[in-house]
Amino acid sequence: MSDPILTERVKLGANALNTLATASITVGVLAPFAAFIYGVSAPTAPVWELALSGLIRVSFAAGRHDAAQPLPGRLRP
Repeated sequence: MSDPILTERVKLGANALNTLATASITVGVLAPFAAFIYGVSAPTAPVWELALSGLIRVSFAAGRHDAAQPLPGRLRP
């Protein structure tokens, strides 16, 4: 039988990494895009810099999400 404290710690760790990945996408990609679409602010950087920044954020988020995947595998049935 597994330890309930370990189980919750593993779940919280995986959830934290996944939330960090989601926040990274929201802040780095969706927020600037929404600001541009709704006219809140005009982009001050060239398009290639914005695209590179978005790619870096998506890569970071994918890495955090992939890091969270093996954590639940540590749980014992």
